[in-house]
Amino acid sequence: GIGGPNQEFAVGASPYIDDIGSVVVVGLDSDGTDGPTDLAGAIVDEKTASRSQVLNIDIHDCLNRHNVTPAVLKLQDAIITGSTGTNVNDLKIMLISG
Repeated sequence: GIGGPNQEFAVGASPYIDDIGSVVVVGLDSDGTDGPTDLAGAIVDEKTASRSQVLNIDIHDCLNRHNVTPAVLKLQDAIITGSTGTNVNDLKIMLISG
């Protein structure tokens, strides 16, 4: 499949934060390329899992097939930065408003 570990992290978190309040999860690669894709990563929130159902996206199937990039793009949850020229590390962020 097409995807990267940061996209998988964010998409994988989405069912767990579904409708629990104001939560945002980000998986981001600092060099601007997550796996073999042009995406730096993905950003999801407490509505992503619900939106995926409306769009007929099976999150669990995408994760099992390591094919999350098409879902991230269809959900418009992609982070696209282009090459940053910096390869510090992967960033995992969770923001909780409350």
